[in-house]
Amino acid sequence: MEQALRQLDSQDHLLLWLRLRLAAASLYLQTNPSDPARAEHWLAEAEPALRLVGQVLQRAEFGMLRAIAAFQRDDLAGAEQACADLEGIEHHLTFRDLLRVRILRNRILLRHGRTAEAVDGLRELATAAQHAAIADLTAEIWQTIAEALMSRPSPP
Repeated sequence: MEQALRQLDSQDHLLLWLRLRLAAASLYLQTNPSDPARAEHWLAEAEPALRLVGQVLQRAEFGMLRAIAAFQRDDLAGAEQACADLEGIEHHLTFRDLLRVRILRNRILLRHGRTAEAVDGLRELATAAQHAAIADLTAEIWQTIAEALMSRPSPP
């Protein structure tokens, strides 16, 4: 990936150059451990090209990645704003990416202490991911639910 990022010149094929940077940002957010700073580096590089040649799909993908990166950096306000910016265009995302945005929104709810609401939303998403045979997201969602329920204070 890094080699392709270095070798492809933006003057050769700007849309491909943009898509490659979005892919790199996504990869850095999905690695374990994730690297939101590196992802944001590629997003910052992509942003000017996004304004020039980006279509609604790339804008939605950019917004999703920006929201995830902000959340992973513990910038809750930035994540919420990026999610809000997706209103009206998120339906252009792939089903998998749409699930990622909805998972993120529920994680934000968890951070705000709205555990019951978030867990209900996450259970619905887990079912949808399972029906779509997206095993990694299904596992991630159930893990998030388990962690949320484990960290909730016990009733007296």
